[in-house]
Amino acid sequence: MIDEFPNHPFKVRENEDLIKLQESIKLNGVLEPIIVRKKDDRYEIVSGHRRKKASELVGKTDIPCIIRNMTDDEKRGKFLCELRKRKKLTQQELGELVHYTDKNISKWERGVSFPNNPNVLQDLAEIFDVSIEELMYGEYKTNKNESEIRQNFVSKYTNNYNTYKKRIFIILISFYCYGFYHLLLFPEKY
Repeated sequence: MIDEFPNHPFKVRENEDLIKLQESIKLNGVLEPIIVRKKDDRYEIVSGHRRKKASELVGKTDIPCIIRNMTDDEKRGKFLCELRKRKKLTQQELGELVHYTDKNISKWERGVSFPNNPNVLQDLAEIFDVSIEELMYGEYKTNKNESEIRQNFVSKYTNNYNTYKKRIFIILISFYCYGFYHLLLFPEKY
C-alpha cells in the first residue's frame, strides 16, 4: 500500500548507517514515523525511505506513518530541507551561503514562504546541483514530470511578472497623483 516516491532525490544505500538503523529498529522499532501522502488509492513516501528499507530488511511488515496533505510550498520546502541535509549543511550555514538568516531558511523549509529572487534561486540551484525549475517544483526532473515542471515554472514566472507590472503601475500612478496634487497646491512654483 506504500509506494516509493518515484522522484526521490536520494537512493537508499546499503551501508554502515543502514546497518546501524536496522539494529536500532530490531531493538526499539521505528521511533520516528515516515511521512506519506495520498496518491490515488495508495500512499507514497515523502520522507523515511531509509527507515522503510531498514524495516523491510529486519522483516517488519508494518511501519508507523503520518499522512500529510502537502501544499506546493510545503513540497518545495521539504525538497529544500532534504537537499540541505544531504549536503550536511545547517540552516545557518545555508543562510550564510545565500546571505539570508537561518530563520528565513526555516520558513522556506516549512513552506511558510519561498525565495522569489532569481539570484537567490540561482545560488540555491548551484549549491545543490539542481535546476531552478526543480527547486520551484520541489522534485527532480524525470521524463514523466518534465513538462509538468516546465508548465509550473512558467506559471510561477508569469504570476511574479504580472505582480511586478502591477506594482510598477501603482508606483507610477502614485507619482503622477503626487505631482498633480503638488501642482494644485503650489502653482506658483511651476
